[in-house]
Amino acid sequence: SKINYNICIGNLSQSRNKFLKVEAKQLRKQLNNNGAAKIIAYFDHDFGEDKRWDSGISVLRENYQYLLRKVLEEKWLGLIIKPKKPKLIRKSLGDVNKLLDQALATGRCHIIENYGNFSAKNFENPPAQNAMASDISIQELMISGTAGVEATLAGTPTLMIDRYGFKNSQFYKLGVGKVVFNNWDNLWKNLEEHWNKEPIDGFGDWSPILDDIDPFRDENASARLTKFLYWLTEGFKKGLSKTENLENAVGLYSSEWGEDKVFQYN
Repeated sequence: SKINYNICIGNLSQSRNKFLKVEAKQLRKQLNNNGAAKIIAYFDHDFGEDKRWDSGISVLRENYQYLLRKVLEEKWLGLIIKPKKPKLIRKSLGDVNKLLDQALATGRCHIIENYGNFSAKNFENPPAQNAMASDISIQELMISGTAGVEATLAGTPTLMIDRYGFKNSQFYKLGVGKVVFNNWDNLWKNLEEHWNKEPIDGFGDWSPILDDIDPFRDENASARLTKFLYWLTEGFKKGLSKTENLENAVGLYSSEWGEDKVFQYN
């Protein structure tokens, strides 16, 4: 790589959280009014049909079956679903669509199905918005964990399902049975205990690794990015060379936000 620096500005998606709170509050009220006392936000992984490349679409359907049946069994439960690709979710679910429609009919289940003109994804209703309307978030698959990151940075306790033994992940540092779960039955058992019996210490708590994810957590990442770009623009206006300009902007950023926020590659 020819990159000289990596500048830590914080999580950009968090910058928009302040604009999501009104809709999140409305969504929570909607589910509460239909009897949901506790609400889960769920983020899937969008599995493909070819098992040569991943675990296959059957896993996606099993995950949805489990949660949708819980909605139908537990009259106090609300569920907000944010599919990775809303455009394809109905096709992916197959026969599980019957369960989804039954859950939606309760008024305690909500699914994001709208998507963009040029994408199968939805960027209008980010994971943080769904997390803000919920008591706890669950992300399926933790190879990347971006939805879970957005959820936890929104202040919502977040759990991770790992059915594939991805034990190199730093999420395992947070504790199996507290943040990481290897099957739905164990997750549900601990979730019920945490909610209905005695709270489990550290349940859904990412605080031990949050500084690695975003040391700022102040919703001002976009402002830091803009300011860094401003310094670069001003440097070029002054006639600085590319190298001089970069060194100058990095120096200004380090002075304002700390040398530990700048990573140099030699």
